[in-house]
Amino acid sequence: MYTFFIEKYINRLSLEDFATLAKNQGISFIENELEYCYQLVKNNWKDFYQGDREKFLNQVKKNVSDKTFKEIMKVYQRYQDKIK
Repeated sequence: MYTFFIEKYINRLSLEDFATLAKNQGISFIENELEYCYQLVKNNWKDFYQGDREKFLNQVKKNVSDKTFKEIMKVYQRYQDKIK
């Protein structure tokens, strides 16, 4: 239902916007994690929103530090009811 609006938002989302959003949500990336997660979201958001969230999150887990992944999961758990 909201796919159209999400797609428009993601298309306009810059790396700086993504970094600010993450920081405001308590996620602090290290090294290349920011760029990796940004590209993953930009290119695969539909897989997360409409598909297999577990597969998406496992991909993230393999490519970020444990600390960063825990921070991401806290945000995910906070909002998961809103993305159903």
